[in-house]
Amino acid sequence: MLSSVNWSDMLKSISVNDAVSCFYTFLWRCFEECVPKYTPRVRSCAGWQTPYLKYLKNNKKRLFKKYKRSGTLLSYAQYAEARYQYLKCNKNCYAEYLRKIRCNIRTQPKKFFDFVNSKRKSSGFPATLKHNNKTSANDEESAELFAEFFSSVYSTETFDASCLNADIPQLSTCISIPAIDELTVDAYLQSVKLSHQVGPDNVPSCIVKNCADILCVPLALLFNLSLASGIFPDLWKESFIKPLHKNGPKMCVSNYRGIAKLSVIPKVFEHIIADQLSCLLSPVFSTMQHGFTRKRSTVTNLVEFTSLVSDGFALGMQTEVLYTDFTKAFDRLCQALICIKLDKIGLAPSLVKWISSYLSNRFQRVLFKSIKSRRFSVTSGVPQGSHLGPLLFNIFINDLPTVIKHCAVFMFADDVKICCSYKDPASQTFMQRDIDALSEWCRLNCLSLNLTKCKVMSYSWKTVIPSNYSIDGHDLETVSEYRDLGVIMDPRLRFDRHINSIVSKARLMLGFIKRWSKEFKDPYVTKLLYTALVRPILEYASPVWDPSYTVYMDIIESVQKQFLLFALRCLPWDPALRLPPYEARLKLLHLPTLRSRRAALNVSFLLKLLQGEIDSSSLLGRVEFAVPRRVQRHFEPIYLKTCTVNYLEFNAFRSICKDFNRYYFLFSFNGAPDQVKSRIVQYLNC
Repeated sequence: MLSSVNWSDMLKSISVNDAVSCFYTFLWRCFEECVPKYTPRVRSCAGWQTPYLKYLKNNKKRLFKKYKRSGTLLSYAQYAEARYQYLKCNKNCYAEYLRKIRCNIRTQPKKFFDFVNSKRKSSGFPATLKHNNKTSANDEESAELFAEFFSSVYSTETFDASCLNADIPQLSTCISIPAIDELTVDAYLQSVKLSHQVGPDNVPSCIVKNCADILCVPLALLFNLSLASGIFPDLWKESFIKPLHKNGPKMCVSNYRGIAKLSVIPKVFEHIIADQLSCLLSPVFSTMQHGFTRKRSTVTNLVEFTSLVSDGFALGMQTEVLYTDFTKAFDRLCQALICIKLDKIGLAPSLVKWISSYLSNRFQRVLFKSIKSRRFSVTSGVPQGSHLGPLLFNIFINDLPTVIKHCAVFMFADDVKICCSYKDPASQTFMQRDIDALSEWCRLNCLSLNLTKCKVMSYSWKTVIPSNYSIDGHDLETVSEYRDLGVIMDPRLRFDRHINSIVSKARLMLGFIKRWSKEFKDPYVTKLLYTALVRPILEYASPVWDPSYTVYMDIIESVQKQFLLFALRCLPWDPALRLPPYEARLKLLHLPTLRSRRAALNVSFLLKLLQGEIDSSSLLGRVEFAVPRRVQRHFEPIYLKTCTVNYLEFNAFRSICKDFNRYYFLFSFNGAPDQVKSRIVQYLNC
């Protein structure tokens, strides 16, 4: 039915809003005529219950009531027999249910967590929610409380365009988005995930994906019509917003952030635009920005930062760091100011007009447990959960480093830290000047800092020089540790506190697996859960904090030893004999040691840096290749200066280079990083 339409004639000579309405009218008519509809039934019974088991359960209840009325031995015997049959069948059905979960855990992991949640009996949201002295009594009232809170976070502040920072990076030529062809639309439609939830336009992702070869024709026409007219269709501006808990008590509505759930078609549209704009704007993006940027991550941010601090250690300097926190940064961006910055960068006026239309006059509804709240308008910010939102935020904050004149800046989206290394206490005035410049930038750009969450931390291996910094008269708190992008920093970069933290968290997750998967006797099922839920906790950003002391390595490895005892609990070990060595037991499950995996991750990181898969000119400039005058028996490709003290020997980037020198003979410099990792792990565990 869709392929029988001449879309060019249907969508010709009408406005973009009318064209989108016409498209949806026909699409919905196709749904009515071609798509069978049914009301899904929510199962209130256990997942392993079968019709026969339900019959036995009802029969047991009936005979029990009969026994209660009569009180005879015959009726009790009938009830006892029915109860025995029910319990026996229930046990068999439960065992079959577990067998199916075990067999399909790789392809259907969701079923395992459904099984876990059925035991936990927890829905994720509390029964009642509170906000502004109001308490919800049902889901409808909870949705309205969320709507009241989310609508209040948006800003209506105005700005003075004449005070805008003049140091905004500019492109050499004016850029615009070329016409979008049908093949491009088809490729993006094919990449849509079937798990994408239905948005406000009520078009499911399965229709879009399975009819991509047909829908690419009208959608390409609509996308190009929207770009040519500079108007983003009104029907695509509405979105659902789902609450996501951040921290603090779950009963408090203010402890949630809203994530926008857009309709699948407009999300595909902005995905195409975001990918093209990212390539076109890459020359003007600050090298200090590591968030929402290709070839950069939290690891590149932290390795660059710790390298700067280690340089200060080598020179006997103290490094002061200001960790900042913006108040509702994504929600309170001034939309008009974003467009002004885009215009100054060098985007074509038609494209700036389209982005302005994309941001303005948006509406949202809170989607809470399938309940929709009232409709409210979005007066500021960029949609969280969209493709264009992170890109536009990076453009908005891109000129911030230009106002910092004396210190180094590291950014990951809205996480900004300012660093200054010095020996003379008088140099603290330079840090304060840059803090004042940051405060002024925030004022001009209609952003505010959450001063209670802005912290100062001093890094030094010597006696710390006292410091006192302030923002707008508010004295900043000095702390002895700070969680920076998920890694706990300490003043000497020993990372002992971080290691203790991740080990504690991993043990809690391992306990979770032990409790909810004890019915599974297959060790490979528990191995899958361990590698998916526990091991990533122990390996996140490991190139930053990879320990060099055996005591910390053993602490981390102890988590995997605990897992082995649980996974291999069903093997017939002789209690009179000692267990096989740790490495031998690992081979039974084809698991490598955590130490070998960290070494492989270090080598892979440096290899990606050399191959250009990681974009960090700062780190690349630290790599010095060794050029020996004669053939050496033990050649090391990366030259490392001799260190006289341990705390310089064990800094993050130096440890990465040392692992590279240790295992470089196992791979080619042109090899794929994943293959290199597997070869190193195999070599260290053979």
